[in-house]
Amino acid sequence: MAKLVKLELVTSESTEALDVIGVPGEPVGRLFVVEKRGPIRILKGKKFNEKPFLDLTGQVSLWTKPNSEQGVLGLAFHPKYLQNGRFFLNYTDLK
Repeated sequence: MAKLVKLELVTSESTEALDVIGVPGEPVGRLFVVEKRGPIRILKGKKFNEKPFLDLTGQVSLWTKPNSEQGVLGLAFHPKYLQNGRFFLNYTDLK
């Protein structure tokens, strides 16, 4: 039996979002939205926090061609992030 999936627009305030991730072991409530040009923003419900979690805008390499694989490309939280605060980024720098 096929299950129906319901899609819902949560926000239209993101630009070139490449990843949406939650923190392992944290109750649902906030999501981290990785944007190609540099900001990593926290989404709570349908609103972004005023201040980003991290912002690498101006520090990442970007091609002018659409769909390039440059910029901030991914975020992963350590399985014990809530205890140690460690996370990992995949991005291209300006060098």
